Amino acid sequence: SAQLDAESCTYFENGPFSDVTAAAMMDDSAPNIAAEPGAYTITLPTAEVGYVAFDSPDDTEYTVFTDRDVALAAFDPSGEQFPAASMTTGSATCALIQGRQIIELPVGLFYFALGPDEGTVTLVLLPYSPD
Repeated sequence: SAQLDAESCTYFENGPFSDVTAAAMMDDSAPNIAAEPGAYTITLPTAEVGYVAFDSPDDTEYTVFTDRDVALAAFDPSGEQFPAASMTTGSATCALIQGRQIIELPVGLFYFALGPDEGTVTLVLLPYSPD
């Protein structure tokens, strides 16, 4: 939604920013992120997939925004992938948005796999509520 794009754009511009380093594996070493106001600056492992953990509090759809067009996928701890219901690059509302995925997740622990890429990617995770 344009409203959600605009909200995420504010976080890309103004934060608050949390710096995390993505883990090389889907395990306890993956830093936790949350679906709340703000942005995560995620340092990715060089030329490998990096993982961050997300403990989904609700059975709902989430929107994952990134400031670079980086491959992103959601997995549960057993390795089952939860495919995106919708995926776009770019936003008419905000030039800072280079990737947007809407992913439905049940309650529980999940991992977002980012990359393979390198450097940093800024990520905003928000619950998706249709207009």
